[in-house]
Amino acid sequence: FRNNICYKNKEKQLYLQSGDNTASHNLTDVDPLFVDPANGDFHLQSGSPAIDAGTETDAPNFDLDDLGRPHGTAFDMGAYEYGADTPAEKKYTLTVNMGSGSGSYDLYEFVNISAAPAPEGHKFDHWTGDTHTIEDSLSAQTVVIIPDKDITITAVYRIAMPSGGGSGSILREVWTGIRGTTISKLTGNSNYPDNPKYRFNDSAFKIPVNYGNNYGTRMRGYIHPPIDGEYVFWLASKNEGELWLSSDDTPDNADKICYVDAAGTAPFNWDDPIRTMQQSQPIALEAGKKYYIEALQKAGTDEEDNLAVCWLLQNSIYSREVIDSSYLSPWDLNSSIGPTNGAIPSRTWLEPAFPNPFNNSTSIPYTLQKKQHVRLVIYNRIGQLLSVLYDGFQSPGSYHIIWRNHSLSSGIYYCILKADNVVVNTQKLVLLK
Repeated sequence: FRNNICYKNKEKQLYLQSGDNTASHNLTDVDPLFVDPANGDFHLQSGSPAIDAGTETDAPNFDLDDLGRPHGTAFDMGAYEYGADTPAEKKYTLTVNMGSGSGSYDLYEFVNISAAPAPEGHKFDHWTGDTHTIEDSLSAQTVVIIPDKDITITAVYRIAMPSGGGSGSILREVWTGIRGTTISKLTGNSNYPDNPKYRFNDSAFKIPVNYGNNYGTRMRGYIHPPIDGEYVFWLASKNEGELWLSSDDTPDNADKICYVDAAGTAPFNWDDPIRTMQQSQPIALEAGKKYYIEALQKAGTDEEDNLAVCWLLQNSIYSREVIDSSYLSPWDLNSSIGPTNGAIPSRTWLEPAFPNPFNNSTSIPYTLQKKQHVRLVIYNRIGQLLSVLYDGFQSPGSYHIIWRNHSLSSGIYYCILKADNVVVNTQKLVLLK
């Protein structure tokens, strides 16, 4: 035995026996000057007799702090080397195949990765490999959180369907503060359907995983099939979810084509063996037409709340995929959002609404001098948030939103424009019925 510290062992009736197994370089019955032994800190203080008193024979090259030894002229006795140089912080290797972001990184560092441009006739499909470290394995640009090991991630591509006639997004509306896991909890809420807390235009038919607790989602708009044929749809959701599809571009003709019960599915799990109704029957669609589509989701407090929709053209060379921007265009029941002209304005400003006073609807124009994150909201006179008309990035230009709300009573309301999280200006709106 070498490099041991044996102090006050007799009080515990522990002894370092003499004999063949006893070697030199042990500190016995001498105070080693630990930093705080009563609280378990057995590092050495300056002046400890254990410093430089050990031997390298059978001694490890690192102490219990994983610091290199020896630090002085010889090894120290005990578990810790006094004053050892802190080793360089360990780096972990991220290898990104078919993409950018490879390198050596610190533990738990956030790293942006991007898939390489898809080969001709293909498009990005997903990441494979150590995908548990990826924020969104279905996004070509995403974030990796570096774990305590080297990892490899590879971009996977698929044969691309021709582009559809979509304008690039689908409307997502969110209602918050609603307990429960069933769709009826959402549709029975007093704020549904006219007053969601948030509105977004998303570039794919999916929501962020782990978005929150006790909320409900409605995503709706139009799909634009690029090829004639029979399409099958899949729904992933947590908790309960429903997918509705119309035979044309009107919501009135929509039928529920698949659903997920309140137990829910894991994110992007299209083949849950228990929830067989998450897959639709084949549905004939025609290229050049648009079809109204709507998904509902109610999340409780479970982890991995999610919502996503994918489709597959049967008997084709194409793979099942989340419906993306080239096949989507948004629907907005309460507001119509659009640029009014192509000129770049000289300022960011909320312009006067017209008409004002108004009956049921009014046009709210605003201008953006540069690309900014825009949040346009409506409050009542006592400061309650009633509606989020827009929340997202927009390019420079002139825009208008048609605010329609048949459920509000006559009175004074306030429209506030925020750009990059700064209030630009406020406008008073007068509703007369």
